[in-house]
Amino acid sequence: MHGPDPGKDVGPKNKIQAGASNSEEIFRLLVDAVHDYAIFALDPHGVIQSWNSGGRRLKGYEASEVIGTHFSRFYTQPDIERNHPAFELREAVEKGKYEEEGWRVRKDGTQFWANVVITAMRDRTGHLVGFSKVTRDLTERKIAEDKLRWAYAELENRIEIRTRELSNAKAKAEKAVKARDEFFSMASHELKTPLSSLKLQAQFRRRQVLKGDLSSFAPEKLVELCDDDVRQVARLTFLVDNMLDVSKLTTGNFALQLQQQDLVALVRDVIKRMAVQLGESGNRCVLHSPVTLMGTWDRHRLEQVLSNLLSNAGKYGEGKPVEVTVRPEANLVAIEVRDQGRGISESHLQRIFSPFERVGPTHEVGGLGLGLYIAKQICDAHGGSIAVESKLGEGSVFRVVLPIETQPHSEGNA
Repeated sequence: MHGPDPGKDVGPKNKIQAGASNSEEIFRLLVDAVHDYAIFALDPHGVIQSWNSGGRRLKGYEASEVIGTHFSRFYTQPDIERNHPAFELREAVEKGKYEEEGWRVRKDGTQFWANVVITAMRDRTGHLVGFSKVTRDLTERKIAEDKLRWAYAELENRIEIRTRELSNAKAKAEKAVKARDEFFSMASHELKTPLSSLKLQAQFRRRQVLKGDLSSFAPEKLVELCDDDVRQVARLTFLVDNMLDVSKLTTGNFALQLQQQDLVALVRDVIKRMAVQLGESGNRCVLHSPVTLMGTWDRHRLEQVLSNLLSNAGKYGEGKPVEVTVRPEANLVAIEVRDQGRGISESHLQRIFSPFERVGPTHEVGGLGLGLYIAKQICDAHGGSIAVESKLGEGSVFRVVLPIETQPHSEGNA
């Protein structure tokens, strides 16, 4: 009995088997030829059944190292701990396919950002026979996206900061405009008051002279009129000087004229000069100091500081004693002005040395709100400081601290 003639065609069954075997080999070769994707098969439990050259290039494993092992070996420890590989297989079984992007681990322990597609494979009866898994390395894209995301977040942050800066600048500008308008309003009112008084007095005297009535010019009355004129002129001078000082501060022309002098004598002179004004408000000023205390300061500017502090003590502590203390502290000197007036609220303490700020209500106390601002600039220019401690209803203590020898380089812009 002879076998099939090699020259004759094989039967239909053998042709089908040969074709199927040939197709499987072609498909295997096709999958193995893909180098940019890891393509492999899993059994229903996630055990690796096949491995291609893309898997070797992407993950670093040879086929002999991974076939027969569970595919969870490619996952990070946190993913393993939360049982994420099993979750992927369940999703693929339920929905037919599962796709995600996430970190995966190579043989050498390094990580890469992967796009993963797991597809459930079923036979003709619908029975699950395993899974196909395709993995692609998207690390470069991930890095580029992260950089773009970081740059966008940084841009948003810079825009937010800039917007906030512009908003703050706008608020400051609006506040400055409001302060300027309030200043001009206050300046107009404060300057108009003594000018109106002088004008009315001048008009009254002119009418009296034209009538030939000189009774108002008796020696005792004339002295009184002259004293009132001097007070009004002094008030005008004080207001104008303050406005000029602010102008010098803003233009950088505020300079100190330093001289060796006795600070105690300077303080005594200011107290003496302020005696009339303090007497009108019922205040009695007491000085505590050594006999002398020599140093280098700008006399005129320190007189401004002390005059302002005593004036405020009279305004806000009418009828109460005012204590002035001068004492040396190492290479410094401290001047304290303590009143028993109404005190200053804690919120107001934060801005009391700002321009145009006044301690009391504007309808109760006059002035431009520049005195303490200028006082601070004078103290700063001397290399010193000014501070206040106060509580409502308990009075205030203003403390000026200055170096005994102000250095020449402190002269200039305050």
